[in-house]
Amino acid sequence: MQIQNISHSNMPDPIRDVKPAAAKSEADVNLTVTDQADIGSGTPAPEIDFSKAADVVLSSKRTDVKIKWSFENSRDFSMPPAVSPDGSHIFACDGYNVFCIDKSGHKSWEKPLDSWTCSKPVVGPDSSYVVWDKGNQLRLFDKDGNEKWKTENEKPWHSSPIFGKDGTVYVNNDDRHLYAIDPKDGSVKWKTKLEFKGSPRPVECSDGSIAMVDDQDQVYKIKDGKILWDKKMPGRVNGPISVGKDDSVYVTNEDGNLYALNPDGSEKWTYTAGTPLRKPPVEAPDGTLYLPTFTGNSLVALNPDGTKKWEYGFEGFAHAEPVLDKNGNIYIGSNDKNFYALNPDGSLKWKHQFSVMIDEPAVVGADGAVYVALLDKKVHCFMTVKEQLAELSKENENSGGSGKPGGIKVEEERVIIGGVELPRKKNS
Repeated sequence: MQIQNISHSNMPDPIRDVKPAAAKSEADVNLTVTDQADIGSGTPAPEIDFSKAADVVLSSKRTDVKIKWSFENSRDFSMPPAVSPDGSHIFACDGYNVFCIDKSGHKSWEKPLDSWTCSKPVVGPDSSYVVWDKGNQLRLFDKDGNEKWKTENEKPWHSSPIFGKDGTVYVNNDDRHLYAIDPKDGSVKWKTKLEFKGSPRPVECSDGSIAMVDDQDQVYKIKDGKILWDKKMPGRVNGPISVGKDDSVYVTNEDGNLYALNPDGSEKWTYTAGTPLRKPPVEAPDGTLYLPTFTGNSLVALNPDGTKKWEYGFEGFAHAEPVLDKNGNIYIGSNDKNFYALNPDGSLKWKHQFSVMIDEPAVVGADGAVYVALLDKKVHCFMTVKEQLAELSKENENSGGSGKPGGIKVEEERVIIGGVELPRKKNS
């Protein structure tokens, strides 16, 4: 297992190979560190990003990750959770109630809704939470559960809302308009008439424009209430769209094609999966696109030009959208009841089996905690990388400590391997 990919690219790496010890027991966490002469020669250890160093150590020892806590409800959670920007508040909705859960898994507050909703939880820049209720109501709560405003429309809302970077709420309505709602008081900033009803959720581009698709397969780019362009897509678009860091628009359809559009709406490239596609790809910082293939039972990684990089197969449908953490690790659930963590190269990091299928995406908090809300009436929180490594450190202390060759230890943000501390890379 190579560590050089987590050090500065322009630095020599004296810790070049970390391998699991011969023992197979998970409790035995000793590692064999090669090039001990280099380490003892006074050559400074490379600066290592803590979370990536932890990932390397854990990848050699974990095939599953423990659940840190589970919040149990009387009803199923059929929608994904949401988390505040600072990671301190986790929000979940069972269709009838909105819950706020703290980082230890305890309920902070609960708010009943006036009627059932299928609006997915959405959290804004200030940790406020918006949901549509009673069909035509839009309600916004602050992070403490206080209702800031409630607004009603003549016709029902038709998509889950989203927050823009400035806090503006965007949501489609059955009256064939896209609405921009002021987060301060719930008033309408502007609305744009569409040819047909806007169906899946809209998405914001880097310039503040909104990309969306209506229920007749027409894709729009809208800014400040004005339609910049619209494009009729071939085949049936049966899901939301996504936008890349360069504002490329990605559209999937039931014919098994992923269409990449340039920011001006012109065609960029097409990838044919050969199986119906119902979820858009998620883009990594390096431009890699991760595309769930639904009935193809796989996750496909594409290069920025649309060529296939790799494919990972599941035992069931890949219906949920993948999510990424800051290290580029990929998290996705499947109808085979497994929740998968994949490395950026497509290899399996770990998987955890639940008792129910996983049809909705997970969410990753600011501290790297991964949350899933499932039809088992629970919101689950996995242990973070730091917590996993601390657990291994404790196990290691019980079997001899970090001073012997390859022993590992965690102290706050410090990683110690074989008695050698790997300095934490300072954030730029």
